[in-house]
Amino acid sequence: MGRVFLIIYRPHKGKEQELLSTLKSGYAPLLAGGYVTDRPPILMKAKKWKFIDDI
Repeated sequence: MGRVFLIIYRPHKGKEQELLSTLKSGYAPLLAGGYVTDRPPILMKAKKWKFIDDI
């Protein structure tokens, strides 16, 4: 059975978009390295720019 990890980020003020683009591009290296399954990741954004990444 697989495991699900939730990673929560709180970006510095003014860095929200930079963090979002980094999170979106960060899945491919994990997949290529065999660290994650091919299930697409779920990226959620809470109020006040807290990002929750499900890998």
